[in-house]
Amino acid sequence: MAKPVVLVVGGGFAGLEAAKVLARSQKVQVLLVDIANFALFSPMLPEVATGDIETRHILVPHRDILPAQAARQGRVIRIDHAQRLADVETTVMPRIDAIHYDHVVFTPGGTTNFFGVPGAEGHALTFKTIGDAILLRNRILSLLERASVEPSAEGRERLCRVVIVGAGFSGVELAAALADFFHRAARKQYPELQHYLRVAVIEMLNEVTPMLPETLRRAVRRRLLASGVDLRLGVKVSAVTGDEVILGGGTVLPTLTTVWTAGVKPAEDLKNWNLPLDGKGRVIVDRELRVEGIPGAWAAGDAAAIPSPEGTAPPTAQHAVREGRLLARNILAELDGQPAHPFTYRTKGQLVSLGHRSGVGIVMGVLVRGFPAWWLWRTYYLLQLPTWLRRVRVALDWTIDLFFQKDVVELPMGSERRE
Repeated sequence: MAKPVVLVVGGGFAGLEAAKVLARSQKVQVLLVDIANFALFSPMLPEVATGDIETRHILVPHRDILPAQAARQGRVIRIDHAQRLADVETTVMPRIDAIHYDHVVFTPGGTTNFFGVPGAEGHALTFKTIGDAILLRNRILSLLERASVEPSAEGRERLCRVVIVGAGFSGVELAAALADFFHRAARKQYPELQHYLRVAVIEMLNEVTPMLPETLRRAVRRRLLASGVDLRLGVKVSAVTGDEVILGGGTVLPTLTTVWTAGVKPAEDLKNWNLPLDGKGRVIVDRELRVEGIPGAWAAGDAAAIPSPEGTAPPTAQHAVREGRLLARNILAELDGQPAHPFTYRTKGQLVSLGHRSGVGIVMGVLVRGFPAWWLWRTYYLLQLPTWLRRVRVALDWTIDLFFQKDVVELPMGSERRE
């Protein structure tokens, strides 16, 4: 008899983990469909943007992780829940195939939330994909080259300032990595710009990394300020244009590089799949991760509103991995006629890299900071990379970075914006 088919829509942390668990089982046939043919290890994106890690080293082909027939590059454009059919469109030389499934898992992840700020979507760079990291790196390096021949101080200031909107983990880690990059690049490659290279972080809340305890938040602020980061807390962004960021109160920051890390919203494709959504656009699921009212449908990760004692499970990679594992086990349990288990998970720790061998974090209730936190961050995330090949390559990248000057080579993509 044919095995039940489980279709996994989206190859982020939750989807990939679910597909891995299901692929190890002999009870089902799993098919993961994603717009890309690789898994991105996003925690290391800031280090790609600043050249600490080679671009491909945080990308792992799905076919290196899953059986060859369990991965497919494409996009689900239509779902028929009654017939349990999905129309999948390939991304190259488009064709559409109808795929029958017995269970479907929705894990398409999230996209950047600009909160309706005028001009933000059109002028601010996002920072969620490998393309975003390459585009940001190219933008900065090309503007530094332009600034090196700019005669006016005002022009150099505009060209050399990077404004990051959002002081969560992503914004803080990116700011620290860029500040470290500017400091090292100014010593040799761009000494004439050392008084103009600036990183500014804008946050509407009065705190950085609000998920951390107050003691660690203070350490993050001190570290960022010591790195020369222009930290502006309790400030809203009123508008973004091609050459400035306008803050609440009318303050203007001249810049050609604005990076938006302030928020995440569920993927827009969820609206096309006839799913029950909450007020934030997330799929409504029960504690076992079943989609409300649709037999055979499941959801996890950024796309799902998962009930928890605190309200809903936070959209972090740590939770997404656990959700993916539980979801897969619940599908297998249902096929065996066994009861499914509710999602319960308490964060075991959080770590933030702050550049130049420094960091902060809380691990199993213990607060760590400085070099030990930085070392734990690198060790933990190195071991989380999906294959040993990638782990070795990243470890070599880090070793080389300890002894040699920062690389300032652009990686042309052919679509860089040059405002």
